[in-house]
Amino acid sequence: MSNNFFIVIFFTFLLTACGTEPLPFTPTSTPTHAPGEAVKPSNTLLTTNPIPSSTSIPAVTTKSWWKPTSDRPIHWHWQLSDGFVIKRDVRVGVTVYDLDGELTSGQTVAQLQTLSPRVIVICCFDAGVFEGYRSDANRFPKSVIGKSDVGWEDSYWLDIRRMDILIPIMKDRIKHWCKDKSFDAIEPDETEVWSNESGFKITRAQNDAYNRQIAELAHEFGAARP
Repeated sequence: MSNNFFIVIFFTFLLTACGTEPLPFTPTSTPTHAPGEAVKPSNTLLTTNPIPSSTSIPAVTTKSWWKPTSDRPIHWHWQLSDGFVIKRDVRVGVTVYDLDGELTSGQTVAQLQTLSPRVIVICCFDAGVFEGYRSDANRFPKSVIGKSDVGWEDSYWLDIRRMDILIPIMKDRIKHWCKDKSFDAIEPDETEVWSNESGFKITRAQNDAYNRQIAELAHEFGAARP
């Protein structure tokens, strides 16, 4: 895939600036979908035991750049199709939560971060498709909305060549949905438009250029460079 390189950067390096020494993490299990694919799982869990209500929550220390290493496993929880509810959706042993940036509140992000200094909370938003149910849907002119994103209701591919229109929207998403809520990282999803039936003649090079622009937006808001 053309975007694997960029997704690796997003997951490993596009993190908000936080502090001192890096936290050692590395994946030991495969996510339920390849990064960038059109998958929006509900309650995708890598652990199954809910956190006991009596479990103490230690005070979080100053967090740092997240730089995964090979000496600790990463346990993932993807939950993108509905809002995350503290206690109900927290899982013992999970160190990385990947949540919908619009649906998740800053309070929820803060509560997850106080569970442990090792917890990383990722802000997911779709950067390559239009979703009619989003709060900013009225900002997308019809000219940039293409064919249906098959399998997902009210979701349509975007003409990512029109960066003059889309980049300001994505910048606001990163700021208001991710940065302002103090997420630790950013996951722009559904970004591989060129290889799908989008309704637009988009080349691989144009898709890569769009992804680079999304990366630069993340950098503007304090994300780490590789």
